Amino acid sequence: GNVFRGTLQDGCVVVIKKKVSELELDILLRIRSANIVDLVGFSSDAEQKCLVFDYMHLGRLSRRLFDDTLPPISWGNRLRIACQISRAVEYLHTYAEPHVVHLNISAENVLLDGSWNAKLSGFGRAQ
Repeated sequence: GNVFRGTLQDGCVVVIKKKVSELELDILLRIRSANIVDLVGFSSDAEQKCLVFDYMHLGRLSRRLFDDTLPPISWGNRLRIACQISRAVEYLHTYAEPHVVHLNISAENVLLDGSWNAKLSGFGRAQ
């Protein structure tokens, strides 16, 4: 879906994702983990569903890895990112009820906050 940056009335910066599936919304409403993107809110309008997430200041891992204009990620941060995403997968496969299979784990679907903490996103193909 289309993704937009916005600011709430309290000054919180968020990302709004339009055109999401009912299944993606259902999964994100059920799961809570420190290493999965935080759902701030949603609209379940019959015409168009939208999800609202916390804004991740460093953006997608793919951009940080492949954009030559940005400084390289330190090996310490790379290791931390790998461990955090593996914890997200462990949560989905072991603790989420019912269990969730992501089906699209890639650097595109790993988001980084301002402190290099990683969160898994992109649940559009999950089952």
